[in-house]
Amino acid sequence: MNRWSIPIVCLAVTLTGCSSQSMAKIDPTQPGTSTDPTFYADVLPLAQKHCAGCHYPGGIGPFSMLTYEDALPHAQVIATEVEAGIMPPWLPSATCRPLEGNRTMTADEKATFVSWASGKKLQGDSSLAQPYVPAETGLARVDRTMAMAQAYTPPANETDHYQCFILDPKLTADADLIAYNVKPGAAKEVHHVLLYPASPADAQQLDDATPNEIGWTCFGGPGTSQTQTVGGWVPGSSAVTFPSTTGIQIPAGDVLVMQVHYNLNYTTPVPDLTTVELELAQTPVALHATMMMILNNTFSVPPGATNYEVNASQQAPGAATIWGVLPHAHTHAQKMHVDGDAGCMVDIAAWDFHWQQQYFFTSPATVKKGDHITLKCTYDNPGSVPLTWGEKTTDEMCLSFLYVTQ
Repeated sequence: MNRWSIPIVCLAVTLTGCSSQSMAKIDPTQPGTSTDPTFYADVLPLAQKHCAGCHYPGGIGPFSMLTYEDALPHAQVIATEVEAGIMPPWLPSATCRPLEGNRTMTADEKATFVSWASGKKLQGDSSLAQPYVPAETGLARVDRTMAMAQAYTPPANETDHYQCFILDPKLTADADLIAYNVKPGAAKEVHHVLLYPASPADAQQLDDATPNEIGWTCFGGPGTSQTQTVGGWVPGSSAVTFPSTTGIQIPAGDVLVMQVHYNLNYTTPVPDLTTVELELAQTPVALHATMMMILNNTFSVPPGATNYEVNASQQAPGAATIWGVLPHAHTHAQKMHVDGDAGCMVDIAAWDFHWQQQYFFTSPATVKKGDHITLKCTYDNPGSVPLTWGEKTTDEMCLSFLYVTQ
């Protein structure tokens, strides 16, 4: 089982097919040279490694990449997106602290896709194909299994819809969460999930405000007074296991609010019943982690502004270890950057709201009392009114969570 949240998503929701003209002269039976890549010998192993977390039959990817017949109609667009670095989706640059689960392909891997797609598109010997075996994604032990009260079908008139649901772990005593596993019910439409602790009264008030539907619509966040998060999931993720000896304490009686992003670009809505499994520490963890938050909620981006910078800074109240980050903004954001006395932590030069996730460092950062941690958010505001903090689609946020122990 993977220790961290390591998505292996690839080519998930942005691709379109090739034209019939680009396919007209393909003859996969024609002989190639020793340097001509073939699908089964050269391309498929890379697709299994980088792309199959989304691109399998029934997955959220708009097509499967596990057979030659599935991939061939999309060969050129696959190569174009891979060569441009758009797919597999990985927002952070390599200039900051190294991150677990980096999905960036090597130059040689990209060249293989491009050479195959722009060349003879040879099939090769299908007997060379190794069966695709998905990575083990479960927990070492399942202590709680939680599900939505009933299946939910997202609205058909939206391509991206965000809905929140109450999950009750039924804790009678405080518990230390050390791992969790999100299991989407409808894989073709569940794009990502975020989990937020909340008081039951707080969450229930929001749920009761929409009596004719399950849960409530929640684009920017859960809408509860407690805005911290436990973490998140994207297609292809393994279970998230927090660093050894650490965990997040969940008070007795508290619930989790599950925010689900449904993407309907390539599918019609179907009922979804996503579940979440929890692994709880059998004895108290040595280090209780918190999701420290850096934010600026008083900014105002003028109408028509481009590349407008909003900054926030936080001083460490004491010596601490920072294990990872989860930056968050909405759709007007262009860049996200977390830095400080401990060095650069994450730099996203092309922010995409629909690909936000939690990132863990390959080795943690340490800070001492008084050290600064800074956040810079960059926005474009094409609208006619100032852009300010808020939960709505038309509003913005500038914040980053840090997974921290002291």
